[in-house]
This record gives sequence, structure tokens and C-alpha cells, in this order.
Amino acid sequence: MNLLKSVLLFILIFSSKNIYAFTLVIDPGHGGSERGAVHQNTEESVVNMAFSLALKKELLKHNIKVLLTRESDKETSLESRVELSNKNKADLFLSIHANSHSSEKVRGLEIYFQNQLPPDKESLFLAHQEKLNKKDTVDWPIKKLSNTKKLEPEVKSILQDLQRIEKVKQNSQLSETFHKHIKTENQKTSIKQAPLYVVRNTHCPSLLLELGYLTNKKEVEKLGDKKYHEKLAKKITSAVLEFKRQSETSKAL
Repeated sequence: MNLLKSVLLFILIFSSKNIYAFTLVIDPGHGGSERGAVHQNTEESVVNMAFSLALKKELLKHNIKVLLTRESDKETSLESRVELSNKNKADLFLSIHANSHSSEKVRGLEIYFQNQLPPDKESLFLAHQEKLNKKDTVDWPIKKLSNTKKLEPEVKSILQDLQRIEKVKQNSQLSETFHKHIKTENQKTSIKQAPLYVVRNTHCPSLLLELGYLTNKKEVEKLGDKKYHEKLAKKITSAVLEFKRQSETSKAL
């Protein structure tokens, strides 16, 4: 009996240490005086927060540790959002936003990862609109090297650039995974690139999701619907779980 208790205690301790082996940071865009896109009575910052909470609730069902860059309607700097992710060594970073356009016909959910090629006018406009286009301030770490202080600046810069390129490739694959899980016949979903600060400067794989257009009549109705939030949160969670499985397989090899 004592042996059984010891075994059960060991299992409990071991499982408690590993229950949150995967950390995801959700970044509800804007907040405080930064309202984001506003259309009629709908504010992007409110939509971002509401959906982020729905997504967190769904992710917690799968024993994923979830951190929010903001948990209330407060202004949060881009630097602090990135710092939260990097400090906690997150495995995945998702920035949540909603879009707007001069044409009410434009619609669709968009998945963004950082650009490798020079940005086009559309991606620059998005970055400016979301106030996510600014110079990098984060010192990119060089992984798998214990001491980089002795490296020549040129060598260090090359190694950092190589890691950034690898991250772009990884995020491109990640966006494909998300696209596969989110797209439906009724949900227009596309993958795009843009120079987004929080996506560029987080050390882990990262994406920015534009959930839809507040200026589109049908989409703004969905973005204010709690049931739609829950439905979309399930799809995104399934994408996260696939990425988690892929990451675990990669680490095991």
C-alpha cells in the first residue's frame, strides 16, 4: 500500500511539473487610449480582448499555459508585449487584431508573419494602421552558443540574421498550419506578410491574426458574437495543438 502511494505521489509530482510544458502568449492588440480600428459602435481593442479571453479559455482545456500581454482595457507598449513573451520563453506568440477598410466589401481573416522581402504598400499600411511598424529594439539572442561576447560584431550580426531567416521560414510553415485549420467555404482566409514589430521581435514562432473587417457588415456582426468567438477559438486551438505536436516531434529527433 505504501509502495502504491509512493508511485501515485511520484506520478502526481511529475505530471504537475510537466502539465504546462507548452507556453503560449496571446497579445490582444491595442487597449487604453489606443482603440485601434473603430466602426460605428464597435472598437477593435474591445473585440481583441473579448476574443483573446475566449481563446485562452479554450486553450486551458488542453493544459497549455496561457499568458496575456494585457488582461484589461489598458494601454500596453509594444516593447512590454515582446518582453513578456521573451522573458517567459514562450513557445508560440499570437497577436490578435481586427481590420478595417475604406470599402465595405473587403472581408476575410488574415494570417500575418514577418516579411523577408521588401514590404509592399498594403503591408506597410497595415503595420502603420496597427501602429506596429517601428525600428527593432530587441537584441536578438544567438542560440546554441554559450559565449558570444568574444565574437566580432560582423560575425554576430551574420549569425543573428541567419536565425531571423530561419524564423521567417518557420513562421511561414506555421501560417500554413493555421490556414488549414481556420479556412472554410464560408470563411475567406489568406496568408500575408508585413513588417510587424511584435512578430519580428519575439524569439519564438509568432503570427498576427486579423480576425475580420469591422467595416464589413457581416463580419462585424460575427466579431461581436460570443458563439462565433468560441467557434473560431476551437479552430485556432486545433492549429496550436498541431504545432505543439510538430514541435515535440522535432525536439525528440
